[in-house]
Amino acid sequence: MTTYTPIEDYGVVGNLETCALVSDEGSVDWLPVPDMESPSAFASILDAERGGSFRIAPVGDFDSEQRYVSRTNVLETRFRTTSGVAVVTDFMPVRSEYPGPVPERALYRKVACVDGTVDLAG
Repeated sequence: MTTYTPIEDYGVVGNLETCALVSDEGSVDWLPVPDMESPSAFASILDAERGGSFRIAPVGDFDSEQRYVSRTNVLETRFRTTSGVAVVTDFMPVRSEYPGPVPERALYRKVACVDGTVDLAG
């Protein structure tokens, strides 16, 4: 039997046009693009076997916690393993009315090892 992540174990990032649900296990499980009415690029929250996801998480056992960077919609998922700590930072920039270097309608995922060493897998 396939198990599903409880809804309370998700954080959400968005850009005023769409949003992504990011689990505390480092998986983007819902992301309709380019807007909320569009089909979802990742939909494992609805169908764990065929819905698709984008996962970045440690290999092996880990503990995790999520938090928003103060006064932002930037989500950090912190992974603690026996060998170190890694942080995955997720955000979606708001599309500007002015042209600039930021691509429109993008989900950014930044990965950093902040202590020790952590082997990650997708």
